[in-house]
Amino acid sequence: MSDATQYMKVLWVDDDVAMAQSLCNKAALEGIYLIHYPSWEEAEPMLEKEFDSWDAIILDAHCRAKRDEALTGNSATRFLMRVLHRLPDIFAKHAGKKIPWYIFSAGMVDQTDLGLNELLEGNMDRPTEWDSDFEGAYYSKGSDTDKLLNSIKGLREKSLETRLTSEMFPEVFKAIDRINSKGLRSEMLTVLKPLATSIEIDDCNHRFVNVRCVIESIFTDMINRGLLSKKLISKGATNISWCSLVLLGDPKKFPEGLENLHLTPANCPLLGRAPKIMADNIKNMYQTAGDSAHTNSRHAPGKRSADLNDYFQDRPETDYLMRSFAYQLCDFILWYNTVI
Repeated sequence: MSDATQYMKVLWVDDDVAMAQSLCNKAALEGIYLIHYPSWEEAEPMLEKEFDSWDAIILDAHCRAKRDEALTGNSATRFLMRVLHRLPDIFAKHAGKKIPWYIFSAGMVDQTDLGLNELLEGNMDRPTEWDSDFEGAYYSKGSDTDKLLNSIKGLREKSLETRLTSEMFPEVFKAIDRINSKGLRSEMLTVLKPLATSIEIDDCNHRFVNVRCVIESIFTDMINRGLLSKKLISKGATNISWCSLVLLGDPKKFPEGLENLHLTPANCPLLGRAPKIMADNIKNMYQTAGDSAHTNSRHAPGKRSADLNDYFQDRPETDYLMRSFAYQLCDFILWYNTVI
């Protein structure tokens, strides 16, 4: 994502200069930085020169291929045909990386007249590959502007998830997919997002509840697999505190209720199996998040535990603690993947 993921950078080719500024301003409010060019002749060199920085391309259906040509019906048709034929070649020059493109027009002739059907059924990718929620052939300037901007914003999350799962933490998400515990993948994406994109510190620090939900999801999976005793379910919810103590496996630290369960490696195979540092880290993380953050009864959005409020009191708030928890959870997941 461009500009350290603060804005999405979108190349827009449209000869309607009059509307350019107003739409650029509107898009900026949505976190989209529109770079406007009135002709393909001006846009193409910048597309190639800064290829890796573009998040999307918007094409008018009727536009100038060349800067100084007169805009006639035939020239407008040639513009779109030329661009849609050209894009696959540009993508091929950049290791096949594709930039999502959209057609945005005040009015458009029939697709058959433009030859779009033949293009889209050939080697050219259909827009539905990245725009599956939109059923039309193009976005109307009169009624679909918000839909277009929302679709482009949706690329941000898709791109972010791909970066997290395929580039930054592939081994973690391979483990998550193998574990296949309900909600684990989505919770970890939420936890890891601050490591892949620039977000406000306050937003980052309201994700501690997701840290606890990841831990609870893994402990619940351990119980479901028979690796921890079902006795560790209390009042319909996984007792995270007891589970972490069981992983550590030190009976001297068991509270009376847990001691009375008479757990052994036979009825609780993961008893004492976790490294001490990891077990201690897990305990610290769930206690930091707060005791009431179960997957079926979370904190209200934005609410934090008293311990966290105390931690950040009377000093500048940072997001380093939350980021450290994200990495610790990756280690926990990778360790768990080795024992199932």
